[in-house]
Amino acid sequence: MLVSVIIPAYNCENTLKRTVESIIASGLVDYEIIIVNDGSTDNTTSVCNSLCDQYSFIKYSEQENSGVSAARNRGISIATGEYIMFFDADSNIKKLEF
Repeated sequence: MLVSVIIPAYNCENTLKRTVESIIASGLVDYEIIIVNDGSTDNTTSVCNSLCDQYSFIKYSEQENSGVSAARNRGISIATGEYIMFFDADSNIKKLEF
């Protein structure tokens, strides 16, 4: 695994899927996506479960609401990549040029 993409997620049911799909479409290769649900109270959990069912390279973790830094640190502890990238749950990435 070359890159671990970590996404802290808090109440992002309306944006998370678009963010993940933009990473998939970006041209990034040899990667995993790690979503850390930071105590969401909306339907973020359902979105995460659906994405995990659809894509085998997505890892998912939940924690009590502890803030974005704690969620990123949780993602780092799960990551297996040589490099780490962070995305917010409402970010979009454009096509990468290598």
